[in-house]
Amino acid sequence: MSLGSSVATSLSVGESVDKHVGLLRIKERLFKIEKIPLKTVRPFMFQDVDITNVLNELPRTVPEKDVPRKIERYISDRVKRLIDESATKLTGHPKQPTLPLIRVRIMHESDYTFSNNRIFHPSQ
Repeated sequence: MSLGSSVATSLSVGESVDKHVGLLRIKERLFKIEKIPLKTVRPFMFQDVDITNVLNELPRTVPEKDVPRKIERYISDRVKRLIDESATKLTGHPKQPTLPLIRVRIMHESDYTFSNNRIFHPSQ
């Protein structure tokens, strides 16, 4: 069991795991920690996406100007799936936020550059 905050404090991989608190029970010289899952934590999904494979799988007939749009669609589909998957982290507790935090880290070895929500080719 690792120690940390009961809420996501950064959008890192380690924050995407289920959150728990520990209840320490002490009786004389013996102790035991009981792991208790938190039920009011905002769902957080994190995923690395390597678009190198996406670029390699595109048919050679796809015009260069359409490649950024294809990449955007691929990433958008991934985000939509993560939003759908985040429903599995809902506990049904009335105080739990239902809108998830989603982070997709895009990895690539290409000439394309990325802003917060757009993909650009150097020729644009």
